[in-house]
Amino acid sequence: MLASSTLYYLTSLTNLLESIAHIIDQHQPVVDKYYGKGRMRTVVGRLVGESDRVVRNLVEGWEEERRVGRLISDTKQSRFPLLSNPALLPPLFASLVNPAGNQLSLSSLATTTTSALPNLSSASTLLQSYAQGGKKGTSTPTPAAPVEEEATGPDPRDVDQVLGELVALGGRWALFRRFVWSRIAEGESTETNEEEHETTSTDRDNEEMDVLEKSGSQRAIENLLKVYYEPLELWFLRMSIEKAHRLDSPDISSRPHLSSILDDTFYLLKLVLHRLLSCGSLATLHSMRHRIAEVIERDYTGVIKKKMESVYTGSAASGQDRGSEKDKRERDQREAFIINLNDLDVSADYMERLLDEIFGSLPQVFLESEIRLVREELESLREISDRFRSACKTGLEQLFNQLTRPRLRGLLDDCYRDITYLLDEESFAEAEESDFVRKRFIRSWEGLVDGYRDSLTDHNYQSFFNMTVEALVRPWEKMILAMRFTELGAIRYDRDVRAIANYLSSQTSFGGARDKFTRLQQIGTVLNLDADEDPEEFYSNSGVPWRISKTEYNSIIDQRQ
Repeated sequence: MLASSTLYYLTSLTNLLESIAHIIDQHQPVVDKYYGKGRMRTVVGRLVGESDRVVRNLVEGWEEERRVGRLISDTKQSRFPLLSNPALLPPLFASLVNPAGNQLSLSSLATTTTSALPNLSSASTLLQSYAQGGKKGTSTPTPAAPVEEEATGPDPRDVDQVLGELVALGGRWALFRRFVWSRIAEGESTETNEEEHETTSTDRDNEEMDVLEKSGSQRAIENLLKVYYEPLELWFLRMSIEKAHRLDSPDISSRPHLSSILDDTFYLLKLVLHRLLSCGSLATLHSMRHRIAEVIERDYTGVIKKKMESVYTGSAASGQDRGSEKDKRERDQREAFIINLNDLDVSADYMERLLDEIFGSLPQVFLESEIRLVREELESLREISDRFRSACKTGLEQLFNQLTRPRLRGLLDDCYRDITYLLDEESFAEAEESDFVRKRFIRSWEGLVDGYRDSLTDHNYQSFFNMTVEALVRPWEKMILAMRFTELGAIRYDRDVRAIANYLSSQTSFGGARDKFTRLQQIGTVLNLDADEDPEEFYSNSGVPWRISKTEYNSIIDQRQ
């Protein structure tokens, strides 16, 4: 087989290690019988020592043949302009293109290579239709000045091929380590109680494996992974994430609304993690785990956060916009923000699921004594999910403060327009029949949350719903505490509050709305105390877990007429 063949070095290493394994398998019974158990370790050490020169020659030949030094040099030239300056990325919707900006044009992106995104086989077609105003119901934007994509860095296909060979080389050596460990451990096993075995197994494994860990072959493979695999894998991940951002497109037909970057990024992350584990190197896993988390935080989460910030700052409405254009821009702004929020929320779930899947099928290339450490390294990646959720929570609060909070006061003013609780029997009957507060609230509430339930994820909608109700009841309480009530007015108030609490509870499957109305309902309870009821006695001995203070309680008593 020619050295230029992609399988030459892998096949050569495999044949060498299989030959050594065959010798060990054939001669261990003889060594154990005539020299005693445990002596096989010395034989293994001599065999591996003899093979060190061959392994070093294979590694050096592979480095020269694949020109990996040049690849590393090329990756260092990559500047990742779209990751360092997300303002250059095209917006999710054509109406949000900033005429004064220099985002990449969608038409030019449609012809961009997608070779680094195996999960985007139809990305070019999708972008062509998007740029032409076909699918997704978007209009063709005025083409922005295209930013030329500089041809910096190596060809991703070359990097992907080299990474595959590196992982295969590391994996073959890891399997050999596992085989040798099983034979040495078998030969040196002694009658020990279980507790002693647990406390000494790791130390004994380390001592037994010195014949491999201190060998020239081990150093050559570990150096191969550290010098070439780690930087190339990180470059590949960063380049692929940048490509995913570049080709990001919305899917508003899904429920919830998401964009393509979600599936593309996690397809790539799954690929990278599986390659990392298949190397079979605990040192490489420890080093890469930190760096992968940094890349995801900076290049995925960080860029999405900047894209959310630019939704309302980077596409301000023009004074020349007609009403319909302004309305469309505002709808698209909200939709783009929601999609970014959903991407972050679902990313947290995807990360958890990906790790659970990996835990269920760890590659059989690590020593048994290393599995616990491997799991600990992977478990620490769950912090990425926490960062996704934190960024999502911050963004949701921004969306709420930007669009929803300013409308809440108007909602209450509309509900209580011309409403009084100073009712006699006639006005009470009219209030019962008209039911204005409940009807107005439902109308205003539906206008307030219109579109959010269908577009947000369940978790995001629950958070948004709770934020809205919490922000609503505070000024509501202040409004009620400034009003006066007759006996019939107190009854009517209590019915209004309970009807609205019941309505909101019926709008969700997760509950929680009724609890937020506790103070408003307790105000109704106090207002409806019987005339012969001692307020002080009731407060102290009613058994009600009061959410209103004693000062507020006394003030409410004084509101009754």
